[in-house]
Amino acid sequence: MRYPTWKKLEIRAVTSKTSRELEELNILPIQLEDLLKRSFPCPKSKRKREVYEQCVHWKNKLLKIVLEEMTSWTGKKYLRVRHVGLIGFKKKRFR
Repeated sequence: MRYPTWKKLEIRAVTSKTSRELEELNILPIQLEDLLKRSFPCPKSKRKREVYEQCVHWKNKLLKIVLEEMTSWTGKKYLRVRHVGLIGFKKKRFR
């Protein structure tokens, strides 16, 4: 089975809460790889070192994806999707 990757790490774990959020937005977990390739770091966000917060312009809104770097019991690092959400914005603000 092929897992989507980002920053050379596999996106393995999607929590049940996150899967519901993805389902509401009609996004498949495999589509996260394409979205993360087009993403940029979110402005005004402070997270821990192992937590990445990426934003993507998607359907005239800002899609925020929060990823957490974790280590398996075998010592291999992977990413877990912590949160996915939409943020509405005014076009004048992000020009």
